[in-house]
Amino acid sequence: MIDYSGQSVLVTGAASGIGAALSVALADRGAYVICADIDEEGLDQTLKALGDQGEKIVCDLAEADAASALIAQAFASRGPLALVCSNAGIGHRAKVTDPDLDFAAIHRLFEINFHAGLKIANAYANNMSESAAEGRLLVTTSETSLSLPNAIRRNRVPYYSASKHALIGALEWLAIEQVNGPLSIHALIPGAVYTPLISGRLKDPANAWPELELIMPERCAEIALKGLDLDLFYIPTQAHILDDMQPRVDGVRMALQKLDIKPTV
Repeated sequence: MIDYSGQSVLVTGAASGIGAALSVALADRGAYVICADIDEEGLDQTLKALGDQGEKIVCDLAEADAASALIAQAFASRGPLALVCSNAGIGHRAKVTDPDLDFAAIHRLFEINFHAGLKIANAYANNMSESAAEGRLLVTTSETSLSLPNAIRRNRVPYYSASKHALIGALEWLAIEQVNGPLSIHALIPGAVYTPLISGRLKDPANAWPELELIMPERCAEIALKGLDLDLFYIPTQAHILDDMQPRVDGVRMALQKLDIKPTV
């Protein structure tokens, strides 16, 4: 189990949901937590739970230079960071064929869900290299980064899913880049977690349909930290995530058979 006593960490999206739960769980392990979010009121609530073990930075990660500025401010405040949790994310419901797509909203979705995570990774890795220190980067992706989950097929989230697909693909490349670099890379892959993305539509988590396998943010944070303890790259939070990937594998296998494409070696 990693001991964060005397170490500083950064959590984005810390005003609620998984980010708030990660902040509390890390503080419980002794970390000093820099909590970042656009929601200052929510940040204040998180900080109350941390006592004197944290501080806040209010920022909008959709802004072009916000991610690098956030890392710079965190380093200026606390020095090299033992862990950065790039967790901030937003949702968006739409069909690809909707006649009046809100492209501004879709652009913001990709800025926060995809670009911000990579900008944070870039700034964090470069700052740690300059400090001759080593750290960990935990990035929150989604079960939709790996599949089209059976339980949410009616939710119309192709753009959210696309942003998370892009993110996990980039993280896989980043992990290769960082084999001899200052960072270890970890992809948190949550299924349904009772965060504001869900609670706005489902008032009582007890009413969630069983196939969601809905978990609470605290459970997600517990799994995330255990995944870090075990030095895992993929950190899934529900067993059905593996099952939901199978139709894609089966589809590719069937296509290869019909195309009569066989291994050459």
